[in-house]
Amino acid sequence: MWKLISKYLLMVYLIAKKSSVPYFICLIRYTLIASIVCVVSQFSDSYLGLQGYVGFVIGCLISAIIGCIVVGAIYWKTDELRYYLDLLGRLIHRVAMRKWKIIDSHSCRD
Repeated sequence: MWKLISKYLLMVYLIAKKSSVPYFICLIRYTLIASIVCVVSQFSDSYLGLQGYVGFVIGCLISAIIGCIVVGAIYWKTDELRYYLDLLGRLIHRVAMRKWKIIDSHSCRD
């Protein structure tokens, strides 16, 4: 196991040409955040006790909402969240343009 970890550390160092410790700290932080979201979602699903297909769908929606709330709360003031919100806004705009054939005022040329 240690050979695998040491080879991975060396690979990250050779690619980035800097220490791999900040990378692994960030990786551990993301793993802990994902674990917290999973645990909270599991407890919320078991608390509701919904069964069947409707319960599954509602549980999935609740888990997705909880995940978005936790990640949003943690990364509220970061540049990454602003980037992803901007990307989501552009994606929604593009889908709306195609689905409803909305003409953007910037795309009209005189």
